[in-house]
Amino acid sequence: MSAFSDMIMRSHPSNLPDDNFQIYNDVGYIQFMAKFVRIHANLLSDYKQQLMQDAYENGTPIVCALMLHFPDD
Repeated sequence: MSAFSDMIMRSHPSNLPDDNFQIYNDVGYIQFMAKFVRIHANLLSDYKQQLMQDAYENGTPIVCALMLHFPDD
């Protein structure tokens, strides 16, 4: 889900709004997306800022394989 893995949260996979479901098409989905937008905003403040800084300084990918975090497992 984009809330956890991306630096920019998007509600659809492309720039073709007529071909893709949009968040405003369904009230239930608006509420669902609101929950994850709040999570995304909270993560951006500290966690994702650190990931971006690490990527800048060390060249590590922002979204990376678990073996980079746990090399002995």
